[in-house]
Amino acid sequence: MGLFSRFEDKAEDVIEGAGRGGIEPVKLAKRAAKEMQREKMIGVGHEYAPTLFNVLVSPEDDRKMGGYYPSIAGEIETYLVSKASQGNLIFDCPPLVRFIVDEGLRKGKFDIIAENVSPAIIEELRQEEMEHYGLDSRIDVNPALRHSTSPAPDDHGEPEPPFEAAEFDPFLPADMQSAHYIPEDALQQDAEPEEEPEPEPEPASQDAEATVLFSHATVPSGSRVCLYDYETDRRYPLKGMLVSLGRGTANDIRVNDPGMSRRHAELLWNGELWMVRDCGSTNGTYLNGEPVTQHILIDGDVIECGTTRLEFREG
Repeated sequence: MGLFSRFEDKAEDVIEGAGRGGIEPVKLAKRAAKEMQREKMIGVGHEYAPTLFNVLVSPEDDRKMGGYYPSIAGEIETYLVSKASQGNLIFDCPPLVRFIVDEGLRKGKFDIIAENVSPAIIEELRQEEMEHYGLDSRIDVNPALRHSTSPAPDDHGEPEPPFEAAEFDPFLPADMQSAHYIPEDALQQDAEPEEEPEPEPEPASQDAEATVLFSHATVPSGSRVCLYDYETDRRYPLKGMLVSLGRGTANDIRVNDPGMSRRHAELLWNGELWMVRDCGSTNGTYLNGEPVTQHILIDGDVIECGTTRLEFREG
């Protein structure tokens, strides 16, 4: 049985008591895997998968599925780790899937926002989730992964081999495990074909110089870099290495512009420079009047999303 078929069978078992209709977990898993590919970060010698997956659901679906969130989230996390292993993506820490109610969504509709979040923040959010659902916060989630994010040097100063997960059954009951990492060779047998990720739009001419390597840099303390909104005379400081922009409530910068997508674009810092990246938005992202997929930013550049114009300012 292929990986996706196994997930489908397990997910159906998880929500069997919830009745049919609403959101199917298999759709959530496939969409999450697609967002993982879309939001991966390119580092030096590695590609990093996002660690936080926010699943936005309608109030009605939340009432129906809320009691099953921990089990569904655990199965999706397991599936994402398997897909990441197949695609040679690296997680900085065990991924976290959490459910958030979006009042603007209708029954059966959902959205997933994948983000690159530090291991420390993921741990805090995981503890909050466990407390919210009444789970024992003392349970060690994925102990095999505790030291898997950055290979440490051995006694001779050489880095240890990359992490390889221990053998285990990825479909044990949810109270015995959470998001487990699955050996890659276990995924290659009878793997069923998946939906291909949607192709990225052809980059405009401005995008030619947009290949940027990202490391785990941090924005310098005291930085005054911001986006300036002409319409509202408001400044949005860029504080993190990845800043999301859109009309959805989960964004770092939320703008109430109907022309924007829920997660419209991102601002990314690589330790030396900033860049803007479109997130597959409906109406596109424009830089100085030209459509872009991603592009390096310089002081004074004007980013247009929907009807909103934001000037990039470095001082």
